[in-house]
Amino acid sequence: MISSTGGTKVYNYSTGNTNSLKTVSFGAIPSYYLPSVNYHQGELVRKSGATYFAFTNSKGQDPEHSSPYWISLSNDFPSDPVPPLTQTDVNAALPTTTPEFFNLTIHSSVGGQVIMRVDSNTSSLSTSSISSSRVFEKDTSITITAVPTKGYLFTRWSGGTSGISVEKIILLNGNMNVTAHFERDLVDSDNDGINNYLESNVYFTSFDSNDTDSDGFSDSFEVEVGTNPLVSDSQLVDYISKNPTEFSLVEKTKYDQAMNAYPAQDTHSTPYTSEWFYLPNRGWMWTNNSTFPYFFDQNTSDWLHFENGNTKPTFYEYKTKQWIQIE
Repeated sequence: MISSTGGTKVYNYSTGNTNSLKTVSFGAIPSYYLPSVNYHQGELVRKSGATYFAFTNSKGQDPEHSSPYWISLSNDFPSDPVPPLTQTDVNAALPTTTPEFFNLTIHSSVGGQVIMRVDSNTSSLSTSSISSSRVFEKDTSITITAVPTKGYLFTRWSGGTSGISVEKIILLNGNMNVTAHFERDLVDSDNDGINNYLESNVYFTSFDSNDTDSDGFSDSFEVEVGTNPLVSDSQLVDYISKNPTEFSLVEKTKYDQAMNAYPAQDTHSTPYTSEWFYLPNRGWMWTNNSTFPYFFDQNTSDWLHFENGNTKPTFYEYKTKQWIQIE
């Protein structure tokens, strides 16, 4: 098929390809000059391989020698087609079948895209929640592959094909709609307490490492306490470790030394009274044989720890974290 408008589609039966033709200009081939014909202004004729334009009406005026009547246009007009085609020749050469074309439409749920491959050509056919269509000749073999976004998993195909394999081969013999389904990946690959979807799409941490910033604190711990799991806190930790007194902290070694310096407790000692008792300068307190040397103090609604070996009754008050004496 030939058209004088742009964008015409032509199917080539020899190659099996469909091509687009740009604007085509064509016209009738001028006839040979005859002296007996009345020619009108604007007509074209040929003589001796040249083409002439009728400047005015004329008859019997030889174009080669009558310049007032004819204007020479070209000396290289193509010759007549040889051999001429008859309708019988045309009918015999016409194809007996018409090519068929069908649409393949791909849909994707949120969380992935579909890659299409025909022979060696690969293109992205659809991205999340967007439908995309392509036109193919009947019986074209098309490979489609589901590619999940990070933090998502491919689950299944629906529509014109089905199954859970990420790659499918479609033999297109009609219009077809295919949907790729994806879902959030709720697996916790690095066992840090945060699933792969949240790591990839909310916190942007790695689900291959439970400590993305390598500062010694797990990603889930940093999310819980409000620090940034993508920014290392190791410098801050080092500073606090080297300057504990600035934060009212005691080094563990010094704490252990202090605790070991306390007089040994007599684990077999018993309180001089059991259950609830009253001290005028303190109020009600409670202990028993199995709880001693711990006392419940109603005054603070918390616990006290009794320390042996002092001239006055000495207790560690857990609420204030101080040593006190009760007389």
